[in-house]
Amino acid sequence: MLAAWVLTTLFLLPLYPKIGLLSVSGTYIPVRADDILIAILGLVWAGHLIVHRRRPAAPPVVSGPAVSWVAITFVSLVVGTVVLGSISPITGLAFWAKPLEYVLVGWIFYDLVSQRLVSMRAVLVTVFASTTIVVTYAMAEHFGLAPHLPGLTPPPGVVTSTFGDVHELAAYLGIVTIVLVATRHQLRGNLSWLALLALLPLVASMFFTAVRSEYVALGLCLLGLAFWRPARVPAIVGISIMALLFAMPFVARLLPPVGSGQSPPAVVDPSDNVTERFLGFEVSSSFNERVNIKWRSMFDRTMRSPIIGLGPSAATEAADGYYMRSFVESGIAGLTAFLVLIGALIVSAWRAARQASGFAKALAVGMVASTAFVALVSILIDTWVASRVMELYWPLMGTALGAAARVTALDRAPAEAVALPA
Repeated sequence: MLAAWVLTTLFLLPLYPKIGLLSVSGTYIPVRADDILIAILGLVWAGHLIVHRRRPAAPPVVSGPAVSWVAITFVSLVVGTVVLGSISPITGLAFWAKPLEYVLVGWIFYDLVSQRLVSMRAVLVTVFASTTIVVTYAMAEHFGLAPHLPGLTPPPGVVTSTFGDVHELAAYLGIVTIVLVATRHQLRGNLSWLALLALLPLVASMFFTAVRSEYVALGLCLLGLAFWRPARVPAIVGISIMALLFAMPFVARLLPPVGSGQSPPAVVDPSDNVTERFLGFEVSSSFNERVNIKWRSMFDRTMRSPIIGLGPSAATEAADGYYMRSFVESGIAGLTAFLVLIGALIVSAWRAARQASGFAKALAVGMVASTAFVALVSILIDTWVASRVMELYWPLMGTALGAAARVTALDRAPAEAVALPA
């Protein structure tokens, strides 16, 4: 029963309508359907712990930095509301609770997988099944076979699938692509070839989100995975697909117009893919706007409280870069604590990749690369607090660390048994 609810929640998270459920006049509160799903998941998990009278397992290296980061950001919440008056108490509490929610989900999956209550393979199957729906809708959307879902209205030709936001969709697809590349060699027969073919619609959907940061970051991470022998073939295939898609708009511009004496055929809006958004001066102007206008203004405001920041939500809903957001909201202390947490995640996943074997090792490698991917994207995008992305990243990270802990424990058990006296 517990496993069924956990996997059902994981399956539904990327498919819910992105519509706010709670609104207070003059106050923005980011509460949506996914928060309700995760709240129920947390209650079911807590009930399971109480019924079975056991303490939850926690990842050793990550737990300390996670607690420190949560504590520091809570102090920034108190300072921002009580001392500085820089944020609304309700909004600040809601923004503080969102990252805490994501970390909790990772903890739940670590506990359940390490205690053999949920299978790592079941988690991966659930993620890939849910992604199939996301990608199918995205491609149908691009070719005009399906409408945009209610929510944000993207430019013509740009896909958002079930997400309503291009950056969240692209980052989500980037993580799934990396995990698929890392784990593909563990599949056998037709499944291995199917996983290889799945890279085309995955990368194509990402290409038609028209986002640049995620596309570049994915290419760099796949390039890194190409040096890891088991992932070499799919990583090279993925990079080749990305390069081909990127080059096609350039080729189309060199071709002569179809027909003679006729007006050129109608073309899709030039913002409908990654390549077109790299042309012209848009890249440099976008970067300069962040660095010279938005970030400078945020930095100047944060000088009121540079050590502990102005409190959660002080950087507004979208700060164009999570590290600047973290500095504004929790100051030097909070940003340092968060970077330590990310370092702990990378170290834990790296150790898991060295100690585990089979699917557990492959998934751990995928999560090292996925962490690097999200870390790169978050330089310019608020990916570390993007709900759809974090509701994938943290369950997968918890699963990877939990599976590695279980495999390591099983490997040690026979050796300990042999060491015991007869």
